[in-house]
Amino acid sequence: MAANADNVLVGSGGTIYVAPVGTTMPTNIDGALNAAFEEVGFISEDGITVSAGVETAEIGAFQSFYPIRRLVTGRSLDLSFALREWREVNLLLAFGGGEVSEAGGVYTYTPPAAGDALYERAMVVEWRDGDKDYRLCVPRGVVTEAVETNITRSSAADLPVTFSVLTDDSESAAWSLISNDPGLEPAGS
Repeated sequence: MAANADNVLVGSGGTIYVAPVGTTMPTNIDGALNAAFEEVGFISEDGITVSAGVETAEIGAFQSFYPIRRLVTGRSLDLSFALREWREVNLLLAFGGGEVSEAGGVYTYTPPAAGDALYERAMVVEWRDGDKDYRLCVPRGVVTEAVETNITRSSAADLPVTFSVLTDDSESAAWSLISNDPGLEPAGS
């Protein structure tokens, strides 16, 4: 197939939503999300970094200096972005749970206790490129990196997040990408 500039993706903006694990995930590109999904608001202009990884084990043989076979022993998908808004949904996501309470107009964030379970969430990331829409759907994941923010007078105090996909045997896929982009049409269709 020849090169085609229409297949070059530019994410000119998007939206991230989170919900409790078990929330019904979208199955199409234009249907409304389940009401349990909550938008996180602004993220930094750096956008979202998607990192897919694969772990392998090599099998060697006496007769070869090179591996004679490789086995896939694990896969990973991480979504990294910086939350711009300091709101309840974002504090809970970035810091792994906890609670925000209110008393007399004063709001207090209390982080999760040491023995609390990991704060697992479902996530949907939406973006558009012209008339092509995308939804990256993660039924289950958790923040896995430390949150380090700089509070200065010359820039936004972002909450950086690395959200790592989790799965178990009952799920059909750890994540999925839904799009109406004709460039993704399977060969032979």
